[in-house]
Amino acid sequence: PPPPPPHTPTPQHSSAASDVYKRQGFTVIGPNWDTRDISYLKRANDQGLKVAHKIADTAGTSLKLQKRLATPEGEAGIWREVEKRIKAVVDDPVYNDTVEVWLQGSEELSTRRFDGDLAYIQKFRDMIQLHDPKQRPLWMSEVTGVSASQMIDTHWCLEMVGPQMYLERIGKPGFNRHNAVINQLVCNVVKAATSLDAAYPLPHERPATVSFGALYEPIPERDSEAFIDKIVEHDLYLALNNGLQGFQVYSWHNYIREGVSDTTTWNWYKEAWSKHVKRLTDHDLDSAYLWGERRHDLRLDIVQGPERIQWEQGVVHHDYPSISMQNIQYGTRRYLILTNSSTEAVQVEVS
Repeated sequence: PPPPPPHTPTPQHSSAASDVYKRQGFTVIGPNWDTRDISYLKRANDQGLKVAHKIADTAGTSLKLQKRLATPEGEAGIWREVEKRIKAVVDDPVYNDTVEVWLQGSEELSTRRFDGDLAYIQKFRDMIQLHDPKQRPLWMSEVTGVSASQMIDTHWCLEMVGPQMYLERIGKPGFNRHNAVINQLVCNVVKAATSLDAAYPLPHERPATVSFGALYEPIPERDSEAFIDKIVEHDLYLALNNGLQGFQVYSWHNYIREGVSDTTTWNWYKEAWSKHVKRLTDHDLDSAYLWGERRHDLRLDIVQGPERIQWEQGVVHHDYPSISMQNIQYGTRRYLILTNSSTEAVQVEVS
């Protein structure tokens, strides 16, 4: 096949051991929450990795910034610092070559929580347009459970669309609830990205992304390495089959610092993502999903097992197919990827 365009970002939390992530198949690392030392950009560049780089120390929501934003002097100080950090990257050839995506620092910004959030996002976009000759995309992690219409409200001035999905909420009742949430989330983000491209077109389509939240607390009655491996594999391919174009794996830092005494679950989760991301990139599946031709010349029939999965969430009724299928032509190869979202074996016939 012809050489693909620049890789759609697959951001993931960084550390000094950048070479580990490269070997595991990740293409982008970051953000590094401590933005004072940006020498990690050099280490990432040495390993052939790109970086999603945070340009403000305002972790959390802008609710924490209201006191500074409330005064002209405080707000001006925020933007002076942002300008300084953008220029620190742009003016260094190595750093400039390494940064793929800007992260604004504050996350989960929403017009539903604070009226100043949208203006804050727009100002970040303006600063990048003014000081970054490459006009790199700006990404923000949206709150979990956000609807497509809510994402449209806050992402119209961003170049990437991406909410969060916190996996520690699997627990009981297990797969059915979890899979319903994943299906709904991915459908919402793809719908939002498509709607934004139609209403606020950019030179390129907005990538639909999801930030898969850290899994560090034991899953009641189901905690095992095999179960977590199955969850990760299912979520990855279900999301890609339904139109996701990039994903962030959050978080790679050691959760002992968060008061978690046993990191067994976290280690299983980390190893599972490493395994499946490496398989995705080693076999060109990432390129096939991003740039392959979707074909519609195969038919899927359920021979035995549930055809659809249903789950009640209060007054909300979830109903979705038990099997997702993606049929892709990429170069001389044909890829057929099936994902089973039910809790039992499903026998299928493809013709």
